[in-house]
Parts: sequence; structure tokens; C-alpha cells
Amino acid sequence: MKIHTKLLFLVCIGLFFIPATQFPDVCFAAGEPASFLLVGVEARSMGMGGAFTALVDDSSAVYWNPAGLGLLKNREFSGTYGSLFTDTTYSFMSYAQPVFACKKEKSRIALGVGWLQLRSLNIEKTNQEESLGETRMVNDAFFVSGSIQPVSSLPLYLGISGKRITQNIDTFSSEGWGMDLGMLLGGEGFLTWGVNIQNIGKTQIKGTSYWSDRQVKEVIPCHIRSGVVLKAKKAFSSLVSFFKEEVHGGEYSIYEPRISQNPQALERNKNSLRKEENESIDIKLNIAFEFDYIPDETDSLKFFQGIECWLHEIYGLRISFLDDFSAGASLKQGHFKIDYAFVFRPKLKDTHRFSLAILF
Repeated sequence: MKIHTKLLFLVCIGLFFIPATQFPDVCFAAGEPASFLLVGVEARSMGMGGAFTALVDDSSAVYWNPAGLGLLKNREFSGTYGSLFTDTTYSFMSYAQPVFACKKEKSRIALGVGWLQLRSLNIEKTNQEESLGETRMVNDAFFVSGSIQPVSSLPLYLGISGKRITQNIDTFSSEGWGMDLGMLLGGEGFLTWGVNIQNIGKTQIKGTSYWSDRQVKEVIPCHIRSGVVLKAKKAFSSLVSFFKEEVHGGEYSIYEPRISQNPQALERNKNSLRKEENESIDIKLNIAFEFDYIPDETDSLKFFQGIECWLHEIYGLRISFLDDFSAGASLKQGHFKIDYAFVFRPKLKDTHRFSLAILF
């Protein structure tokens, strides 16, 4: 067993013995301006508990980390839908594609766009005496993002996102512009480090107050999200080899019969080995750790963690078990990828999210 596989195994075991009470509440701050931006997007990332800044490699990078667009291998369109609680839904759509516009591919460029919406319907309007009917709240964010790999031989990706934010409730509205900066170092290597600085310069949202006609201004604080991902990928010639190498440490066992010197037996053994090669098992493991920090606030440090396992790059399973338990699964076949996530929140309604991505 390689040292990388051993290290990942030990980390996994250690994580299961870390009490969840050591970590702050990872729920988004409902009192923060434009707090709908903190809920997270895309089912795969939700199954990872939001630990996605260093792992993102699809079109949702326009939200999680624009530098992740540089890892795209195909054009991708994806959509996500989820019901958060009563009459409240969350939708996200994104499109991204790699662009090789520079000579000899010394620079690698990728572009992407995205749209996010939180919608609440049937909100009752009241005063101190009577009901005034119902209204709705709609919050939107539009993203335009780009990523560049300055030197093809160096696994460093830089990204930037511009975003327009609008908030509407009844006849009152506000809007503003923001910018995020991202970085990924490591790419598809064993260790990847990612950083996304959100709301550079403190994004301002201006509009009409709900309580009066005067113009008001809200400031979205800067968030610094940073994390690492440990990656391991190994191919086993068969399930027999998996047990031999991982369970028995590579030593001779009942799973590895002795090879006879008889010519006929040797030929049968060669045919068996060819069959095993055609039935190889590819396993990929990702372990992600991440934190979110607001520089201007005290006690604002939040932690995120998730584990993901892929079989043959087709079937994916993931789990996160800090303050909120979440789990998910994926199926990737041909040009399509389907993701599902379940998030258990004791204080709120459990949520289910579904994502569909088209690769072309």
C-alpha cells in the first residue's frame, strides 16, 4: 500500500473520533445582508458539507471558487433545485467552458456564468390589527467568472468573479455589485489548496427601505474561504487484488493461489490475469477540510469537512458529519451527471437537492 493511501486511511479514522461540538455552527447567518448567498449551491457540494472551495472542478466554480474553472475538461451546463422549507425554494444554473486561446497552450483560460435564486412565496403581510394579504420575496445573484492557468507546467489557477445581487420583497428592492477572487494550487495532484475571497472591498447593496421611502445601504462583509483536499486514486486489477493489497497488506493469502509450473496451468493463469485486467476496479478518494472567516467579526470562524469516494469515475458517494449531517450520491454516464444530496438540520427542515449536469 502506498504512503498516500495509508495517510488518507488514518485521516479518515481520525475524523470519526472528532466530536462535532468542537466546531461552530455551520448554518448561514440569517441576519447578514444577502445571506442567501451563504446557503451553498449544487448537490455534490452540499453532500460534502460545503467543503468545496479546493475541490470544485465543474461549472459551479462560478460560485465556489472561480479558479476551479481551470480544471474543466469539457463544456458544462448544470442546474440545481431544492426545497429549503415551507414555500421556499433554491435554484442554481451555470454554464462554463475551457478556452485554449493562447499559443502552444502556455496559458489555459476558462469562462463561466451562473444564476442563483432564493424564492419565498405566500408570505403574510400584517399590521398590529389585521392581515394585509400575501406577498413574496425573490433574491437573485448573477455571476460572470473567468480563470487562467498562467503556465501549463505549473498547477496554479487564478480566478475572478463579478456578481450582481438583487433583493425584492413586495414592492421594495435593493441591488449591488460584488467581486470574488480565487486561487487553486495543486489541481489534480495528491494535495490541492484553494482560497476564495468573497465580496472584495465589502459589497454594498443600495435600495428602498421596507419601512420607509428613504434610501438605505447595506454592506455584505468580506468572507475568506480556504481549504485543502487530499486525493488518492488507485486501480486494483480485481476485487481479489483489492482484498489482497488493502486487507492483507500485500502478503500472500488465500486470495492469491500459488502458480504451478505446469504449462497448461500457466496458460490458464495468464488467461485469468487478462480477465482480471478487463475487470479492474478504479477507486478515487477525496477528503476536504475548509474554513470560512469574516475578518471584521469576532467568533466568525466556521469549519467544514467532507469525504467523497468515486468508483470507476461513474458512481460517487459522499458524507459530512459536523454540525449538520449531510450525504450524497452521484451517477455519471456519458454526457450526463446526476447528483443528489440530503442535509439533516435539527433546527430546520431537512432538505433534498438534485443537480443535473450536461457535459459536451
